[in-house]
Amino acid sequence: MIQKVLPQSCPEIPHQMKANNPPVGGVMSLDDGAHYFAENRKTNKVVNHQSLKDLVDNFDLPKDVADRLRGA
Repeated sequence: MIQKVLPQSCPEIPHQMKANNPPVGGVMSLDDGAHYFAENRKTNKVVNHQSLKDLVDNFDLPKDVADRLRGA
């Protein structure tokens, strides 16, 4: 025996996210957003430059090769 059931509409319940803290500043500019949330933040790295003359003394090189590298 087959029974036909009339379609019923399901009431839609809107999903609301509860915020623990209300927004303080409101709208943020694109530059501020890029500053705080960018993946690649600009950093100032200090580059340590070493001269070739300083590096030659760390290796056991023949005297004539070391003199050529030092520029003597």
